[in-house]
Amino acid sequence: MTSEYTISNNLAVIVGYPYDQWFTACFGFEAILVYIGDQGREVLAHKPRDHYLWRQRQPRQQQNGWVSSITAAIPSLGVGGGNGSEKKKKNDSDQLTFNDIAPFLVTSRASLRDLAAWEEDYWGELSVTRGGTGEEHRLALTANCGRCVSINVDLEKGRPSEGELGIMLKKLMADRRVDEGNKYAPVFGRYAFIAPPKDGVDGDVDDVVEVAVGDEIRVTKRLSYRDEWAWPKY
Repeated sequence: MTSEYTISNNLAVIVGYPYDQWFTACFGFEAILVYIGDQGREVLAHKPRDHYLWRQRQPRQQQNGWVSSITAAIPSLGVGGGNGSEKKKKNDSDQLTFNDIAPFLVTSRASLRDLAAWEEDYWGELSVTRGGTGEEHRLALTANCGRCVSINVDLEKGRPSEGELGIMLKKLMADRRVDEGNKYAPVFGRYAFIAPPKDGVDGDVDDVVEVAVGDEIRVTKRLSYRDEWAWPKY
């Protein structure tokens, strides 16, 4: 079947009975379970290769910002599976699977503590250096993440949080509606892709990037303005 997510379509397999019946009973309305797997769907905006920072040669700004190390475990960051011609095909066209707008979402602990205007609004690229090996990979930050009511949810209980945590979206609305392209959603974090090759040189994006606790992160490109949301409305 064709599955639509944020108006970008992909193919999915209907899992069927008894799983559909179980979800229908839980939700109280007819529901079906579908499996997307590795089926890709089109990235409709904010591709790194379309952003001016990666369309032309630019001197890299090596800055040791206040983000110095990863503070939570992320086993791996992948942009597709397979090998040979399949890898090349996936790299020729940016693809998403069950991701929202981009493969990754970057935030910082400083922003979690402070709901004022955040520095990562202006981050364009992060460099991640593996501890011990010195292997370096880059993340292209191409769009702001406009938040919705899901940030009020208690993930352990599966329902809206109580107290302050239950009104996080309302609190963000006061001073975080900073994206002219998405005026009614407060911004928290930046959408990211594994960056294309350096300095505009043609080549494949790495298929798998490993990130671990203790790896060094540097802000290597900054914007002088906030990106403007361009994903089609849905």
